[in-house]
Parts: sequence; C-alpha cells; structure tokens
Amino acid sequence: MHWAVGKGTQIRVWHDNWLLGGSKATPSGPGMFIHPNLLVKDLLVAGSSSWNQPLLQQLFQYEDVQRILHFLPSITRSDDMLYWRLRKTGKYTVKSGYHVQK
Repeated sequence: MHWAVGKGTQIRVWHDNWLLGGSKATPSGPGMFIHPNLLVKDLLVAGSSSWNQPLLQQLFQYEDVQRILHFLPSITRSDDMLYWRLRKTGKYTVKSGYHVQK
C-alpha cells in the first residue's frame, strides 16, 4: 500500500510509504533523529500545498529533497489516501496480491 498525499495529516514521514521514484518509498536524513514523529503536513508551508524548501534541505539527504520537490501534494488539500499502486483502480484485491506474491 502507498499513500497519496493530500493534507499530509496522516502520513508519517519516516515510516509510511509516500515517496515515488528511487529504491525506497521513505526518505532518510538527519531529521530522522531530530523529529522522529514528523508528518508530511509539517513539511509544507503553512496553509498551502507548497514544500518548505529550507526545512527539507535541513532534514533530508540531497537525493530525497529532489524526490520530494518533484512530488506535488494535492492542491485541493483533500485527505490523505491509501492506495494499491499495482492496480489502476488503486484498490487492493486478493487476486492482485496473489499475483504479486507469485
């Protein structure tokens, strides 16, 4: 399962799968130890859907900052949503899980 970022209020930065691209879906960096309970909403400029770039540069490795900046949060500020990225509909089925396991 993967998170689609809306408001970022439910997604834990260091623990939940939310980033696309690269070999890992969670970022890393010195911020892991400083802010272990950080939410994605904390990375946005207050009241907007824009990334706080100076904060990103303080907390993450360069490669992860670039991945985050290429990732656009929802401009509608909808709720965060879990989806199964191995199906076009985004919904998990036992059949799709079986095919991945196989």
